[in-house]
Amino acid sequence: MDTMERDAAYIAEQVKFIRKWHGLTQENLANAADLPPAKSLTVM
Repeated sequence: MDTMERDAAYIAEQVKFIRKWHGLTQENLANAADLPPAKSLTVM
């Protein structure tokens, strides 16, 4: 089986385009995946 070279920048642009087109955010994607909310990072 042949493997295909992956271009990370191209994949990132495509993911960004699809997320923007469908109005998806990291938060609502996490909710859809039933992930717990992210803990906020605080500097002490």
